Amino acid sequence: GAKHVIVVSSGELLSLPFPLLVSQPPSDGPDRYRSADWLIRKYAVTQMPSVRTFTTFRRTVRPSSAPLPFVGFGNPAFKGTGSSAGINALSEHCQLGAPVPPGLIRGLAPLPDTAVELKSVATTLNAGADSVILGNNVTEQRLRAMPLDQYRVVYFATHGLLPGELKCQSQPALALSPASRATANRAEDGLLEASEIAGLTLDADLVVLSACNTGGGGSGKLGGESLSGLARAFFQAGTRSVLVSHWQVDSVATTRLMTRTFGHIGKASQRHTAQALQQAQLDLLRSDETAHPYFWAAFTLVGEGREIKPKALVQHQQQQIGQSTR
Repeated sequence: GAKHVIVVSSGELLSLPFPLLVSQPPSDGPDRYRSADWLIRKYAVTQMPSVRTFTTFRRTVRPSSAPLPFVGFGNPAFKGTGSSAGINALSEHCQLGAPVPPGLIRGLAPLPDTAVELKSVATTLNAGADSVILGNNVTEQRLRAMPLDQYRVVYFATHGLLPGELKCQSQPALALSPASRATANRAEDGLLEASEIAGLTLDADLVVLSACNTGGGGSGKLGGESLSGLARAFFQAGTRSVLVSHWQVDSVATTRLMTRTFGHIGKASQRHTAQALQQAQLDLLRSDETAHPYFWAAFTLVGEGREIKPKALVQHQQQQIGQSTR
């Protein structure tokens, strides 16, 4: 009778999205992907970094009390050609503790579809137009100046970089808009590393890492360990769950998957985040164009993943807290 499976894996299994496992051999034919008995048909799936993390979360973590529904950062000021040239040039740089030259980050492939994605999710969650930060405004300096602990969902639609994709780089990072000129401060170079993420202050039910290059690029290695490293950094910063991608994703399919995930959350306010993602993945499975797991299976929910509460319920809880305090 179980509807939700929580997985604790390690090593190479960290790079496996468990929802794409099959319960029986698929049949041949043009609809073999659409009709296959994927695990996602039976269960919503959540991943946890460790059993200790799971028990700690269940014992101590409470839903966010942040008053605002959403803030999103996307379509940074990248000016690459759309090929792998930008990531290849970045992979040859050895920073050894120094800031990354802005030209290398600026050479990454642009992500114009992420602006549409963010605006769609913001509309679904009833967030204002100022909740979407785009282009040259997506900087480390702007990020740290914002009250991030006031948002229940924090959304990054940008490239993720594995340690193996930068020489001498030992931790995963998110690429933001680079500084206008070379800087001596790593906190402003546009590469938001895991250690810097851990120093942020969040009170989020969910952090989304969309359009990430977490499974490919210069290293040629799978990204499971780095996915776990990014998730741990965001947990330390104060989020309950992180939605991450295992490989470089298709922009159109990702926009559809994300908008439908948050659409399901909006339609049923008590729906578990993992169940909302499951329903969105099943939506894509029903279409021949997106039935291949490349389009729907990349994203995994890491962490507690409890329901994202609607704004009215959060306000009601805050009023009750205020009355009890007075």
